[in-house]
Amino acid sequence: MLEAAAAADIAVLDVNIGGHVIFPFAEQLKARGVPLVLATGYGRDGLPEAWRDVTVLSKPYGFDDLAQALLTAKGLA
Repeated sequence: MLEAAAAADIAVLDVNIGGHVIFPFAEQLKARGVPLVLATGYGRDGLPEAWRDVTVLSKPYGFDDLAQALLTAKGLA
């Protein structure tokens, strides 16, 4: 799965999937230069310090919020 994801232009990851955090997977993508958007209901302050510089998409979010987060993560906004 990582090989296919590493070819992505960008990744939107929910921080907590069924009680499992995604940071190990996110770290691998980040190391490969894939821009990240982290979706979370806890906001930026709910993230570990090392991840607070990544684009955050606060839940609940709409299409416009997602579009803005994608632009920001790609450095286009």
